Amino acid sequence: EAEGGVIAYCHRDSADRIVAALIASDNRIIPASTLGPLVEALEACPPSAPVYVDYRGHLLHPGVASYYRGYHDELAISPDGIGRDTVSDLVLTLRVILRDGFTRPGTETAADETTGVWIARYRDASDLHVTGVRVERHRVVILTEDRA
Repeated sequence: EAEGGVIAYCHRDSADRIVAALIASDNRIIPASTLGPLVEALEACPPSAPVYVDYRGHLLHPGVASYYRGYHDELAISPDGIGRDTVSDLVLTLRVILRDGFTRPGTETAADETTGVWIARYRDASDLHVTGVRVERHRVVILTEDRA
């Protein structure tokens, strides 16, 4: 009787199974739209879990990180990876970028916690901005939204 909720009574064993199923299917979402929060969100995930990027509804492997075509001082992660990168692999890559920056046409660009992060193929302005990380049962997904 709690604001539209349903109250049900069941046997203790059934209740335990229901709670276990809910926990197993709980997809935790950690918001992150810039480089610093993205690294922090990924560091909160299981390090050996495979990581994917949401590219227009397709889950693809992260590839090379470089400048974003739309804003050369922001970062783009390619959805064209060929291997099964883990969360720890991607965190290492992003930490190096935080430390050393990245190359954009004609210059080196510093990166910090506030650097925007996009999912885009090389030299493509996809308008897919990173919004967070979803921790699923056996994988981690970098979430995006279209900002056209």
